[in-house]
Amino acid sequence: MQVRSNSPDPGHRRMTALLQVTRRARDQILDKRASLMRYVTSTASMAIGLVAHTIGFVILAQTLGPTQFGLLTIVSAVANFGLVWSGLGSGELLRRKVARDTATYPEVLGHAVSILTLTSLAVGVPLSIGLAFAVEVTGDFLTDLLIMLLFVASNMSMFAWISMTEQILLAHNDVTRANLVNVASGIGRAVAAIVACYIFKITKLEQWVFWHFGFYLVIAIGCTLVIGPLGRPRGGIIWGELRRGLTISATGLFMFMRRNADVLALAAVAPPSVVGVYGVARRIVGTADVVSASLDRLVYSNLAVAGVKGSGQTLRLASRYAMIAAVLCAATSIALLIAAPWVPLIFGHRYADAVLPTQILAGTLILTSLQNLASDALNAAEQHELRFVAETTAGLVGTGLLVVLTLAFALPGILFAVYLSGLLGVIALWATLIWRAAREQPQVA
Repeated sequence: MQVRSNSPDPGHRRMTALLQVTRRARDQILDKRASLMRYVTSTASMAIGLVAHTIGFVILAQTLGPTQFGLLTIVSAVANFGLVWSGLGSGELLRRKVARDTATYPEVLGHAVSILTLTSLAVGVPLSIGLAFAVEVTGDFLTDLLIMLLFVASNMSMFAWISMTEQILLAHNDVTRANLVNVASGIGRAVAAIVACYIFKITKLEQWVFWHFGFYLVIAIGCTLVIGPLGRPRGGIIWGELRRGLTISATGLFMFMRRNADVLALAAVAPPSVVGVYGVARRIVGTADVVSASLDRLVYSNLAVAGVKGSGQTLRLASRYAMIAAVLCAATSIALLIAAPWVPLIFGHRYADAVLPTQILAGTLILTSLQNLASDALNAAEQHELRFVAETTAGLVGTGLLVVLTLAFALPGILFAVYLSGLLGVIALWATLIWRAAREQPQVA
């Protein structure tokens, strides 16, 4: 009697294994294609927003004139100081918590809205009063106070809410609508400037402020409507997150100081024309940083999910992303080197001296990207205090180098110091991440 075996023959097993390998390869290709498309659309949306913002910037500078535009620059800089404290890092909290578990969204959103409201009142109102005393726009204190309140509410509170909306959508993996928010806010600024300056012929800061406030109000209301279907906030404050939020804001303050120390120090030893040339070069490189910022914008949710398992997981993931970021930023730096000679054609012959600084600063894109990845990896692994210590230490030393070398050697010193400062940040953050991951390994074992 012959017994038939139910087991498949070797040929069938090989065919099944081949099919499984083929399916896995197909899934990997599709996943990479989807990731690439998300990155391309994210970069495009940020680039559109930056270009639109730059157009509005140029129109306002031409229309308001040096004096009025100088007042606007001062007000914007002070408002950006307040922006550092808006929400106390609630956007990062939303990305980290909600990316791991969307069920936490109502509680985290309630915390974010509460803290944003409190910080806007506690920081924004004193800033507005101080600006009204320090910056004279109309000559009447009450009118100036109203102007400053509108500017601070726009640049600080409503801008923070728009940025938070992006974080909410990205935390829910809704990249498309996050891109739309980014594009709408950038184009809206340009449209507001075009309509106000070219159609209504405004020429003064007290006229522009109402257009500025109105634009931000429309975008902020639109953002509220966009995230409405995701759920309502649950009132309350997550007290355990306040300390982490303070470290994020404090780190942002040191970064704010470091990013402005170079211009202030250069202004002390060089004529305004040199400061203007350097400012154009820095603006061009800052715009090119969209390549790195777009990648960082997309990968943080993945880092936050990996961070549940500790710093070792975020280190491994960040290392993979670091290779991608280095290649992308290197390609962008090379593109800047090639395109820099066209700067005078865009900004005018008076900015011909900006070509060389632009080419020199192009390489800093790689350092900035590596810093951001390590910083995000530490945040995602709940290591906010360690990140704060590393970034603050590197930031203080870097700021000192910027000031000393700039005062000693003017523009050449500042270009050298920018690289030293960036390299210090990379070393400090990656060394901290590697050290923390190494300390966790014995505990896991």
